Amino acid sequence: MTDKQRKDKLEEAVRELKLTQDGFTTEKGTHWARAMPLINQVIKDLGVKEVPPLGPVKAGGKSMLLWECTHWTNGIGWPAFDDQGQPGTAIIAPEPVVVYDNTSGAQGGDAFYCRGLWTGMEYWVGHITSVPNQGARFVKGQKMTTISADHAVPHVHWAINAKPYIGKHLITHSDYTTGAPKIGVQLKAGIN
Repeated sequence: MTDKQRKDKLEEAVRELKLTQDGFTTEKGTHWARAMPLINQVIKDLGVKEVPPLGPVKAGGKSMLLWECTHWTNGIGWPAFDDQGQPGTAIIAPEPVVVYDNTSGAQGGDAFYCRGLWTGMEYWVGHITSVPNQGARFVKGQKMTTISADHAVPHVHWAINAKPYIGKHLITHSDYTTGAPKIGVQLKAGIN
């Protein structure tokens, strides 16, 4: 049984029990008054996470949820995908993010780390022209930087640490080939 099914069954049981009115009171000391906060706490804890509507990482690109990871990121071990684009193409936040480390670099351009405020996932954004300030916050869709011309094949490298959100790394290919499950599919499976 999934958490959603458990939550639905608990809520249905509460609705049925409330129909009896026998012993249902808010007075201190009754069984219902002691039991309902506990039941409601479990219902709240079983609240079903929905996959947030993550957007693209590049202006005019497709949602991050529709990408699949094609390789590991050297040095940090996070799965990643590359979104090609012309130098100067805007790199945008797929969800509200905060920059927590802007001291990284990339082979061909610059790089920085940011954390998603909806998911808690960490991102390494590489092959870009400039890094945002430490602590900078961006709303979904807001321009953070642009694709660098300092790479033979201009693109943004988007690495993802999904462990804070689903407790494990995303499945990825390791040789820049496609065929791994889409990021959105993996996030949905990981939260249910």
